Amino acid sequence: MNKTSQIETVSSLQLEIELACPEDITPIWELYQTVWLSTYPNEEFEISKQDIWEYLRNYKGEFIECWQKAIAHPGQADDNRAVFVARDKGAVIGFISPKINKGERPHRLTSLYVAPEARGKGVGSQLVEQVLDWHGDNDIYLYVAPWLKNAQRLYERFGFSLIEGEPYTSSTAAQYLTLKWCDLGEAGGKLLSLGRYT
Repeated sequence: MNKTSQIETVSSLQLEIELACPEDITPIWELYQTVWLSTYPNEEFEISKQDIWEYLRNYKGEFIECWQKAIAHPGQADDNRAVFVARDKGAVIGFISPKINKGERPHRLTSLYVAPEARGKGVGSQLVEQVLDWHGDNDIYLYVAPWLKNAQRLYERFGFSLIEGEPYTSSTAAQYLTLKWCDLGEAGGKLLSLGRYT
């Protein structure tokens, strides 16, 4: 797989999207923690900041190992994942990970994280476009927490919509949404289907 790079000036950012390199694992992990701590605590779903800290402590080793493999061998590691980063002046301000699973609904967008100070500046959109390119003309599925309305709107702008159906369980939330990217063939449009699972 070739290293993909794209440079675009978005707002005050000089944005570069490219495959992650081994040195990116630390800023990726730090951004992951920052976003989880600022985004996922939710009173309605009884997810506290302490719950998030516990999750992060327990998950760090697995995260680092999995993502180091994906960065070292994009699209070829055990879980067939790639990791793209968004940089502003060399600093990682976002990342995204497309993945191909075995079985039903194989094409996945498993992670999209943008630094809080970089949100609303087109970083997430550029990262999603990278994943759509990576997956080609295949259906793409993902999960998003139901209270992340801005994320849902971002995916909807790319043609994702609600899917009704099978449950998804997580140690950190009781309900999630799943999004599906469907090629409508000759109609030329894209449809994304969002589903709430309980």
